[in-house]
Amino acid sequence: MAYLIYGLLTVILVLAIITDKKTYKIRNKHLIIGTLLGVTINIAYLGIRGIVHSFLGFIFPIVILMFLFALGVLGAGDIKLFATIGAIMGIQFTAYVMLYAFIIGGMMAFIILVYKKLLIKRLTYFFHYIKNAILMKHTPKYYVANQDGQAVTMHFSYAIALGTIIHMINNGGII
Repeated sequence: MAYLIYGLLTVILVLAIITDKKTYKIRNKHLIIGTLLGVTINIAYLGIRGIVHSFLGFIFPIVILMFLFALGVLGAGDIKLFATIGAIMGIQFTAYVMLYAFIIGGMMAFIILVYKKLLIKRLTYFFHYIKNAILMKHTPKYYVANQDGQAVTMHFSYAIALGTIIHMINNGGII
């Protein structure tokens, strides 16, 4: 079962990275198919418990990460990718993947900001944002534009994929 489920997970992650790289979007059809296959596999191996396993794994990242989406910090596609991973692998696996992905994403963002010489500017904006949110008791969308007025973003699917691979290795699933 491990090879089948890790194979499905790998295909979903590769498709997510490809579409995210090309369009800054992760296609819903890939995520829906991955979720349905994950639920089907879990039902086949766990019976009725497979439905609960998949449902809880699916809903967990949505509930946990919705605040970051509301602030504009995390994209809907990233949350849906975490939810698909949850439907395939369950809550515990997904929680570890989320932890690893956010650590990796933070390191990626730090490297990008240092390379583009934007670290001080972004940290200043962040602390100003926090100060205003506390003083005004209001949390508007977190938005930082580059010199052209475009939102500054990164492909978080890379961090999600790396976090998943790290946890698959740590979980004894591959290598």
